Order: sequence, then C-alpha cells, then structure tokens
Amino acid sequence: MVATDFYKLKEKNDSLLLAPMNFAVLLGRYKEVDIPTTLVDDAGVLQALPEGWLSVGEIQKAQGVNLAPEETITGPEGYGSRNRRRDLVQSEGFGIDYVAQEQRLINLETGMGIDTEAPELSAAEVRFAKRRIRARKEYSAILIGLDAEHEIGKEIYPYWIFPRMAQGAKNPIQNVDSNILEYAVRLDMRDLEFDDEHEPFYFGLAGPGAAEFATEMGLTLPAGTPPGE
Repeated sequence: MVATDFYKLKEKNDSLLLAPMNFAVLLGRYKEVDIPTTLVDDAGVLQALPEGWLSVGEIQKAQGVNLAPEETITGPEGYGSRNRRRDLVQSEGFGIDYVAQEQRLINLETGMGIDTEAPELSAAEVRFAKRRIRARKEYSAILIGLDAEHEIGKEIYPYWIFPRMAQGAKNPIQNVDSNILEYAVRLDMRDLEFDDEHEPFYFGLAGPGAAEFATEMGLTLPAGTPPGE
C-alpha cells in the first residue's frame, strides 16, 4: 500500500458545491403535456417548454422547495438476529412541498383543490366552486434551480422532472394582516401507467457550466452535450 495522509483521503472539493439560489416550479396536466427530452440546447441555453406547461410563479423563500423521498421497508425478523434478515420494499414515493405566493389559477387549483376551469364570471366578480373529490388531480412537474454564483456564462441548472404527481393533503390557509395570501402545496409521486414510457422521476444538470461541473463529479461527456442528454 502507498502512504497517504488524512486530507488526501478526504478529497475536499469546494467546486462540487451546488447552490440553487433561484427556483422555478412548472406544472402541466398529466398526459396532456409532453415531457421535454432536453431543457437546453448544445450551448446550455434554456429552451421553451412544450405547450401546456404553467409556472406557479415566485414561491415563498422560507419554505423553498422541499423534496422528500419516501420508502417503507419490512421483512422477516429472526429469533437471535438483531436486524431484519431480508429487506422487502413495500412502497417507494417522493413528495414535493412548496408555498405558492401568486394568485394564479394553477395555484388556486393545487392549493385549495377548487375547479378553475369553469368559474362564474360577471362584470365585477369571479367565483370558483369547490367540487366533491372524486379523484385527485394529477400533474407532471418540472423543478429547475439556478446556480449562477459561478463564473458568468457558467450557470448551472439542477433540475427534477416528475412525469406523474397527484395533489396531496391540503394545508391550512392563513389570513393575517402581516402577510399575503399563500397556498402550501403538496404533490405526491404516483405510479406510472403501464403504457407510460418514462421513469418515475429524473434528476439532471444542465446549462453552460454543467459539463465542467459534471467533469468534476467524475463523468465524461461528449463535447457539447449537457448532462441529462
């Protein structure tokens, strides 16, 4: 064996720190929007999404976007064994939580579960109806972060794509004179249908600085190809 020291073993690398300082949350109706095969062109420039994708606007800073992997594991226990003798995955999921601040139709729908497709309109009033829940509304979701703290022209966009999500449990809507009207939104990952060609979710890096960052991670990319291609 070759002698080394603690710091060489640790391999601290500040260039591998990723900090999304801004975030975009975009939703589309499940099965009604196309999942993009790429978010950027060969130069790392963001491209417009297919028709039907809607932004939720700026979200609350304090909450941010919380992504929560969820897994339930069971298995047989043996008399005399300290741990399970075998791990059996019963369920696997992923949850998205954020607080929408802007009064957009998509936020009213996900935050309160109301029907925004057929409001009652008059010259001075708009009214939305809350229907009885028959089935949770389902969406596709794209979450895009922006790390622009690197060199100018080397921006990195960490992103998550969830082909099928459903409205989760509703949260209280607080009305106080010290804040705006906000909606705490919860989305839960659903199993894909048998004819769906996608994976449950994707994580990727894109942008003009993504290739260099991926090289630091230990990946080797074809010239001009952003990660995730």
